Amino acid sequence: MNKIQNRYEEQLLIEKPILEDFSQHHDYIKGTILWDLETTNLPHKNKPDETAFIFQNQNGTIYCNNDFRIKEVLNLEAKISPYSTPNPESLLINGKTYNLSDGQTHYRMMLEKDLKDKKYFNQGPQDYFGWNSDNFDEIINRYNRYIALLNPYPTVQNGNLNCDAVKAMHMIINFDPSFKYAVSLKGNPLTNLGVTAKYFGIDLFNAHDAIGDIEGMRKILLEIKKRYPLIFESILVNASKKGSLDMLQRSKVCLLGELWMGPSLLSPVTYISTGIENDIISFNLRFNPNDLNNLSDNALLKAIGNNPSKDKPIRILKQNKTLPMTPYEIVNNSEELVFSETGLNAKEIMNRADTLINNFQLIGRIKKLYQEKKFKEKETYNKNFSMSEQKIYQGFPSRSDNEIMSLFHESSWRVKWQL
Repeated sequence: MNKIQNRYEEQLLIEKPILEDFSQHHDYIKGTILWDLETTNLPHKNKPDETAFIFQNQNGTIYCNNDFRIKEVLNLEAKISPYSTPNPESLLINGKTYNLSDGQTHYRMMLEKDLKDKKYFNQGPQDYFGWNSDNFDEIINRYNRYIALLNPYPTVQNGNLNCDAVKAMHMIINFDPSFKYAVSLKGNPLTNLGVTAKYFGIDLFNAHDAIGDIEGMRKILLEIKKRYPLIFESILVNASKKGSLDMLQRSKVCLLGELWMGPSLLSPVTYISTGIENDIISFNLRFNPNDLNNLSDNALLKAIGNNPSKDKPIRILKQNKTLPMTPYEIVNNSEELVFSETGLNAKEIMNRADTLINNFQLIGRIKKLYQEKKFKEKETYNKNFSMSEQKIYQGFPSRSDNEIMSLFHESSWRVKWQL
């Protein structure tokens, strides 16, 4: 039995929350929605504007209670639209070549999925679980809903939670040294769904079919909830924007267990300030905050990073992503983990956190330079991506837009064309 599980076994048996101070961020949830997509194309990392033209050809959902007991299964498929050019590699992976000639329209599939989700919304807020959904499914689903004139953001509105389950595996690999995981040819941890299922002795039948993948994810989540209750609760808290922010604000130090561009990366972080558009400004305590005092503004600006890096002391976290994070003090082997990663003991970590928190001048400079950096990034974004599809990322639909979308779906086709 691993160290993390051993400490909390008694609490697990009596179903007492481990992160009791943060349980209000998820204990109101009335049900669980497990979902997955199969698509006509694979996104290009360097061409985000092309994401708008990636279409779903399968949308799978398993509706569960909060213990992952199945209530209903919804498997929807659509004929590939004539104005979508499918990627042969994608069709070979998911085996949906019959969708080139058969199936309902993409619009009808999106509408049917929306109506079914609303049935469960009427029962109360739901917790959406996807696998690597922060970087793939969620982005594509928002564009596809936008194209169908549906609200792009159901997974994060009306009290719903949006949880990327793969972040639990990122935490397990970083927090449990005894966990045996497979590696790539470069020696980096593998966390795709098929490999992860094997870690827990789960047979993944019908891989790359949305329903088959969801059932595999459901069984993986049951194992993680049983073996790693702290990590499971942590991703639930971080499925909420308010949860992530609350965890950072109330904990002097938090542990981030990430995988970035392959390698694992464990970082002790402390909160600095909220930012713009879901940004949270934090500080990586593997660095000494005193070393930043004498940096020029230009050098300090270069110290701000959006992604995990051992070279960037100031880290911008996204509260609308599932952060693989938990309070430092709640992990029983936190000092051992951090020391093996950074060579710093608990006393030094806490001293660095106190030094930063009380350095109001440095914090003020960081916030000012962050705002300047953000302004330049927004200027570049607006210059490069003026497509209307990109505008859905600039805020939720207005009340008038929501009214028009609702009217569209209730109207005849003659009125739809006018709208």
